[in-house]
Amino acid sequence: MKDVRDGNEVDLDLVVKAGQKENTGVDYKASAALNFRGLEAPDESKGTLGDKHREDLIRDVAAMANAEGGLIIYGIAQRKGGYPDQVDDGIDPKVVDADTMN
Repeated sequence: MKDVRDGNEVDLDLVVKAGQKENTGVDYKASAALNFRGLEAPDESKGTLGDKHREDLIRDVAAMANAEGGLIIYGIAQRKGGYPDQVDDGIDPKVVDADTMN
């Protein structure tokens, strides 16, 4: 299998089929987690869902940077236990850009 960092949709399907559980070096995220815009939070927590997505990304990147590094793979929904479930439908590129990620 090619390196996931050089991947495309076919490679994401292979990742799902391989069934590798998340670990300190691999983290699966649904594409919607890249939406940092002010979406209403599903519960009564402080901030927006976009704020939660941004904080999750910061936390994940910091954890991997303080360990041995790793991959955060967006576009793969996960099932219980941290296993990849399926490749999702992606996200509109108009919603995700460098300006919304800062």
